[in-house]
Amino acid sequence: MIKLVDEYLVFLHKGKQVSENTLKSYSRDLKKLIVFLKENEIDDLTTVDNGILQSYMDYLRKYDYAASTITRSFIAIKSLYNYLCDMAYMDVNPAVGIKLPKAEGNPNPVLNRNEMDKLLNPPVVFSFKGLRDRAMLLLLYNTKISISDLVKLKVSAVDFENSMLVCSGA
Repeated sequence: MIKLVDEYLVFLHKGKQVSENTLKSYSRDLKKLIVFLKENEIDDLTTVDNGILQSYMDYLRKYDYAASTITRSFIAIKSLYNYLCDMAYMDVNPAVGIKLPKAEGNPNPVLNRNEMDKLLNPPVVFSFKGLRDRAMLLLLYNTKISISDLVKLKVSAVDFENSMLVCSGA
């Protein structure tokens, strides 16, 4: 079992070139799955079915793992099984069809008017960096552009004549 997980992690590292953080998270999540499987006397990843993975999700819920943690774990598990199917170790991905839990709370908290005014009107904005930062914050606030699109933004993306902004993610 560990051999297949290690093979998959090498594929992620060398083939997909995922970040070190992603690699560590996937490794940790998949090793937790292996511990669960061994505790339940399952010694072959390729014999795992949808019911076993549903039991694993119930196990994580029983120990009060956050919905976001369970979701991240199952993304890693589904990805592992996609790899095992692609490499012909299995015919069907047992993680397909498993309903992931919804995250609690508001993942995108909203600032009220007073908080936004404080953020956009700092004491000194008359420097190049201050004006740049204020423009960036105004763009984020008024257009709902993602931060990743904002940092990729070029001056050529601004259509001053029509008061438009063209983003790669739009």
